[in-house]
Amino acid sequence: MEEIVTVVSENGCYPDDLKSELNDNKVIVIDEFFEVVSPIYDNYHKNGNNEKLYSSIFSKVILDAKKYIGLSRDVSTLLMKKLADRFTSLRKELKTAEEESDEESIDTTKEPWIPFQYQHLPELSEKERHGLRYIGGYVYKKLYKKLKNSKEWKSPYCQMAMSFLEAGKDNDIDDSFLDDINRGGLWKISTSAEELFRVVEAIFCKNTSKKCLRVIHTDDILLQCYRDHRVIQCCQTLLISTEMEIDFKVSKDMVFGILTLYLRVRAFSKVRKILEDYKEKARISAKEKGLRKDIKQKSGKQSN
Repeated sequence: MEEIVTVVSENGCYPDDLKSELNDNKVIVIDEFFEVVSPIYDNYHKNGNNEKLYSSIFSKVILDAKKYIGLSRDVSTLLMKKLADRFTSLRKELKTAEEESDEESIDTTKEPWIPFQYQHLPELSEKERHGLRYIGGYVYKKLYKKLKNSKEWKSPYCQMAMSFLEAGKDNDIDDSFLDDINRGGLWKISTSAEELFRVVEAIFCKNTSKKCLRVIHTDDILLQCYRDHRVIQCCQTLLISTEMEIDFKVSKDMVFGILTLYLRVRAFSKVRKILEDYKEKARISAKEKGLRKDIKQKSGKQSN
């Protein structure tokens, strides 16, 4: 748990108030916590089922995280999420060590552990993060507005769907970029929602990094997102943050809508960027050809 606290408090992607709470308070875990968590880890170590691990952590631990840790709900929930990540990385370390040698033990003096969900996620620049949060806010606002303007918006389904979307909204987050460009129609997304889009963005970039990209298969990317346990984890975090109990079908539909719209917007922006780069190269090429032609004509006149 000390490793997790250190990693979270030093990670630049989390709000300052969250890290400040961790730095100013000592994390004390009660005995009841270990009684609940130990069986979960033992079962996971045997079967290696990531989905069952996160499901158990969210249903049996995160709901009472504040009681176990003694800090605010946001901080306690985040630490429990990181604990599940630590379980997955620890099992992987143990399995690797066993394959290399049954007699060798794991060296606990190795470099500090990095959370699994960030091992393969590239660091975003300030500009990229602003863009990510902008698109994320657009996606949430677009889906919410569609539900709100529907004739059935008072139905249980729509109410649950809107509650799920509202769980990804956080107007208290300090975002000067959105404050400057917002005219009342943009949403500020929560840390959990931003984390979800970071994972999806990484998957999208991995599939569209080819130099000669001709087609963007958003359906394939969407399927990869569904299979990524980090996406599932982020969605479960949003689910437990809702103010009302959400039906499974509703949450599934909302996740599909969020991912689909985000990928659609990103695919459009990617295509536009490719076209702009192509036009710029064509413009430079034409300019260079014209320059070479002028030089050739001038050199011909001088020789005459």
